[in-house]
Amino acid sequence: MRFTQHSAQIYGTLCICAFIFSSCSNAKYLSKDEYYYKGTTVEITDTLDLPPTLQNLSTDLRRLSKIEPNKKLFGIYPLKLWLYNIGDTGIDMYVRNRAELDKKFLFFDFEKVINNLNVLEPQSKFRRWLKEKAGEPQSLMDTILVEETKIRMENYLYNRGFFYPEVTYTVEYQEKKRMAIVTYLAEVNTLYRMGKITYEIEEPRLKKIVTEIPDTSYLQPGNPFDVDYIKYERNRITIYLLNNGYYNFEKDFVYFEVDSSSGKDSLDVYVKISNPKGDSLHHRYRINNIYVYPDAQRDFDKSSVDLDTTHYRDDKSDYYFISSHLEYKPGALASNIFINDSSVIIRNDSIIYQPRYYSISNTRQTVGAFSNLGIFKFVTIEHQELDSGAYFRYLDVIIQLEPLPRKQLTTEFNTSLTTDNLLGNFVNVSYAQKNLLRRLDQVRF
Repeated sequence: MRFTQHSAQIYGTLCICAFIFSSCSNAKYLSKDEYYYKGTTVEITDTLDLPPTLQNLSTDLRRLSKIEPNKKLFGIYPLKLWLYNIGDTGIDMYVRNRAELDKKFLFFDFEKVINNLNVLEPQSKFRRWLKEKAGEPQSLMDTILVEETKIRMENYLYNRGFFYPEVTYTVEYQEKKRMAIVTYLAEVNTLYRMGKITYEIEEPRLKKIVTEIPDTSYLQPGNPFDVDYIKYERNRITIYLLNNGYYNFEKDFVYFEVDSSSGKDSLDVYVKISNPKGDSLHHRYRINNIYVYPDAQRDFDKSSVDLDTTHYRDDKSDYYFISSHLEYKPGALASNIFINDSSVIIRNDSIIYQPRYYSISNTRQTVGAFSNLGIFKFVTIEHQELDSGAYFRYLDVIIQLEPLPRKQLTTEFNTSLTTDNLLGNFVNVSYAQKNLLRRLDQVRF
């Protein structure tokens, strides 16, 4: 068997690791006042009265710890911590025991391996690899972080409806293993619940829409007064209104007032909506016209370019395509637009006005549809408010598309290694032709 310098280095590394692992306690790498953080336990008082949504409260609190113990291999040994310690100070510690190493490996020139690996240098590649790649930094007991965890737990309990929580902790130090275990005791005390839920919205139309939102509200009598339920209600109202014409609505318009006079541990909740600045009501917007610039970089806001407007109508809406040279079939473009205008339809010899309201979901769906085609580089949708003093107002929709190059040639150079260790090179050439049939299509070969 041929014993090369490279194999000697590998063997030497294994020898070092084998020797170190033979006495692999991580405690020796700590200073006098340092302890490894082993873990957290949480004990909760009065768990019998917790609602089903809070049955895992102790687990939720334990996850709030600002200290995480070092990971263990198969849940048994913190191998990554050991590797970090070796790369940090362990090699220096064990190099001082060269005499013992020479006894273990009599046939091996240990001094030469140390020099070849350059392990004595703290910034050597091998030691940096141990610390930064293979290893994991020490997770040490820190009383400041434990105190911060205690505050986080109290805030979490407060937000779940326990308005007067008390969290204390004790630390158990295991001197032999140099480990520390933190035990938190959480006295949750009274859980405050929701009483009567009232929607106090001055604007009648808006109140009717809000109270008829189909999605279930978490604001229900008897539910815990949970801050997440309040946030969900604000988002529930905001998203629904943004999808039903309220173009300028913001979630900060929704606010809550609480009345504690109804009972000892019950809070009546009042949901309110403030008026926009400088106005007495929230206006609902309908879609007027939909304008599409298929090549916005070339045509949009260019007075020097002669533009043509192509009107197209399908069973959903009317569209106006503005371009100096329309390179796409209007129907193909319209099929990716999920915004519909307000229009007049004739049904059974009757003229019916069909309003279509602004919807943020339809806008996002339209952007996503054009983006996923692989034909356009950018998709921008703007809404222009039309002058109107009525309750219902109108928006013109302007869709700006910026196409990618119609022809694209891609060349890739690759190298492969066969099973019999033969090196091979190959070139992968692909060609893409976009919009060949003017239907937003792509041909690749």
